[in-house]
Amino acid sequence: MLVLLNLLVILGFAPRLVRPLASTDSLSDADPAQSGYLPNHNMDPSIIDSPIFGVLWQNTFLSKEKWYAKPLVYTPNGARQLVFVASEQNWIRTMDAVNGTVINQRQVQSPFLQSDIGCTDIPDYIGITGTPVIDPATDTVYFFSKGYKDGGAIGVENGIYKYEESYIS
Repeated sequence: MLVLLNLLVILGFAPRLVRPLASTDSLSDADPAQSGYLPNHNMDPSIIDSPIFGVLWQNTFLSKEKWYAKPLVYTPNGARQLVFVASEQNWIRTMDAVNGTVINQRQVQSPFLQSDIGCTDIPDYIGITGTPVIDPATDTVYFFSKGYKDGGAIGVENGIYKYEESYIS
């Protein structure tokens, strides 16, 4: 019990050890209090209600592609600001935050078919649902993707989650 308590105390301090590099970076999807508000992104009501707020760029990808994982904004040391997105079709993309140009993209594995489990909470495909996390020390992004064993036969019995990592830029 004492070992578990010590581990919990150590883990309680872990979020304080990881900090973003630039003032507008978000290495995870929320602030430590999980309020959903990040004050370093100029999203206060006075900015949103002003004429300077609006869509900077838009991209169109696959027709049935959905995103449940939140996009992450990241600035590698000495480099341009990036946006990292991950979709339910298991596509990961790194884009230029200023103009939306796709810098890198790849499909990490074929996605799991929603029809294999009959649950309609997530339509069509189940891939990367959770928001990834970026390690700023290595510029590596970590996430889970759902697909099929060895990319082979479909069916619920062949479903598998993979722990993935990718260099972000």
